[in-house]
Amino acid sequence: KVFELLTEAVVSNRVVEFEYFSLRASKPELRPVASYHLACINNQWYLIGADQGRGQLRTFALTRIANVKNLQIPFARPADFSVAKMLAGSFAAFQAARTEHVRIRFDAFAARLVRERQWHKSQKMRLADDGGMELTMRVGLAPDLENWILSWGDHAEVIEPLELRRRIATTIRNMAAKYQLTAS
Repeated sequence: KVFELLTEAVVSNRVVEFEYFSLRASKPELRPVASYHLACINNQWYLIGADQGRGQLRTFALTRIANVKNLQIPFARPADFSVAKMLAGSFAAFQAARTEHVRIRFDAFAARLVRERQWHKSQKMRLADDGGMELTMRVGLAPDLENWILSWGDHAEVIEPLELRRRIATTIRNMAAKYQLTAS
């Protein structure tokens, strides 16, 4: 039902209002949004639109949208709006204020899998003598990039930037602390 209502709003250039549960919120917020585009990114649907309350373009995961109402308020999508431009520096769906040069080392096991796909349009791969590889790309440092790196477990190591390496290391330390086993 959410998808159907949002599709109708996108096609007819109408403002919608919905409850949105953002990742950092403790409760849903009411959001009026000029609905520009629906996009499937990494098998997840998102609404991209102008958040009327915040005065900026935002990306909303459909799984966190509830109680959609089409306000029947027409809007004119800007002629220069482009999803490709908006997400150009993104690894997936999260927008980042700036992009950084990211370098990740993969062991031989992961390298075979990483080479099978294009993860980002800026990516470059360099094979290593041991069967591993280095992947470099210019992307924003956002949660979707961090989650992807962590999904490779100990098969991946962030070389640069240092800020990303530190964030990944902190997450790994926090995870390891949760799995401490006591000898019995």
